[in-house]
Amino acid sequence: MIDRKSFTWWNDLCRICDAGNDSNWFDNRISWRLGNGRCIRFWEDKWIGNVTLKHAFPRLHSLSLNKEYTVKEMSERGNCGSVVGMRWGLCWKRGLYDWEKESEVQLLTLLSTAKWNRDLLDGWLWAEGDTDSYTVGAGYTALKDLDPFVGRPWFKLIWKIKAAGPALVCGWRAILDKLPTRHNLEKRQIVLLSN
Repeated sequence: MIDRKSFTWWNDLCRICDAGNDSNWFDNRISWRLGNGRCIRFWEDKWIGNVTLKHAFPRLHSLSLNKEYTVKEMSERGNCGSVVGMRWGLCWKRGLYDWEKESEVQLLTLLSTAKWNRDLLDGWLWAEGDTDSYTVGAGYTALKDLDPFVGRPWFKLIWKIKAAGPALVCGWRAILDKLPTRHNLEKRQIVLLSN
């Protein structure tokens, strides 16, 4: 598996799409299509259901011994937990309490609905639009729904003004209140030294 952090463009995309929280617009609209399971992180990636298993089963995730495993690795480990005969390698730090066993059964029930296609590679699915593929138009529509400025007539008109690119960017940043003014820098807790 290739480390996503090794790509400069992936770092840039993460910086644009994520403000360091779980509610970023891009991750909420993508999920994995299960193929052979080699690239999908079992607990961390959204591949079965509408949320990650880490968020759907937080207690089980905290007790898991194999948090970093892929779906393929989890399926190959067989049984090392409390449910005998299951194909998933759910290994816990300790024995589960009765109420945790109920969560484990719910997890296994969900996992039983997984549709494997071991001949294909895992792939991304875009949750919005007419197709499963990401398009710039679909991304724009997603952003337009989130940001009240995007999609407004003046938002498009500013780019049609015959002016130098840096002047247009400056105007755009001024409209969005993103210029490094004293007030904006103070909001970001940047201290200015005055002479």
